[in-house]
Amino acid sequence: MFQVTNTQTDKVLTIPDRDGLLSYINDQSVWAKDRKDTFNLEIHHVTSDGEILENKHVQLPLSGYVEEALAGFGLKKEKKRFSFGKKTSAQKPSNKQEGTKTDKQDLRMATSAPQKAKKIKDGDRKKARRSVSIFSIFLLVISTIAIGLSTYAISAYQLTKQHLNSVEKRLTLQEVEPKLEVVGRYFIATYYSGDSSRLTDYLSKDLKAEGVTTRENETLQSTMFESISQNKGTFKMTFVVQEATSDGTKKTVRLTLAFKEDKQSTYGYVLVRQPKYSSFTD
Repeated sequence: MFQVTNTQTDKVLTIPDRDGLLSYINDQSVWAKDRKDTFNLEIHHVTSDGEILENKHVQLPLSGYVEEALAGFGLKKEKKRFSFGKKTSAQKPSNKQEGTKTDKQDLRMATSAPQKAKKIKDGDRKKARRSVSIFSIFLLVISTIAIGLSTYAISAYQLTKQHLNSVEKRLTLQEVEPKLEVVGRYFIATYYSGDSSRLTDYLSKDLKAEGVTTRENETLQSTMFESISQNKGTFKMTFVVQEATSDGTKKTVRLTLAFKEDKQSTYGYVLVRQPKYSSFTD
């Protein structure tokens, strides 16, 4: 199911399926366009237990079809959980007692004391060799089990570490995403203003030296946040931007921005690479 929050009114709406979500977003987009109003919706795709599967931010009114704005969103499947029960069976003790049988043995005296002593020594040697062989097999089995347990422990540790890193990374993204989205939107508005001097507070030390040229020949029409990812401390954000040229031609492009945290900067994050444009349809 989906939870839709209007960021202006903080009103939360729960929608049970994706078709209902598409219909609702389309209706709200038409409503906003008719009234020449602009507002943002924050969409959470959640499980029946309340676990968040994915997030999406949408700015209304939409610049295109709702299917394009939410392409691929809401299709993630909830993982099934299985529980394994243990079956126990009790065995009733038998009331029957096995009888013991006593076999009569014929005792025969040895005809020669030396021959009897020799047989006893040969038997002792065979028992000793048999004991050594059994002990060797026992050591081999124990060694094999120990190696197997060590391998399993190492694999389990690595999987657990990877899972914890993944969870930590996801929590970090959820925490910084709203802050970075605001910084990104402010940067884009300044980027299209034509005044390069106003970009200084957004740039890293290297980019200040390199310089970033503003988007002077295009006018910003709308901005829609698309996605965010993290790699070694760098947060890559993508926005879908609609811009218009001087002759009135409009086009939609995808703008990618790379930020890093800088607590000494004005906004807490700085741009570390040149803005990158790509086709929205790619």
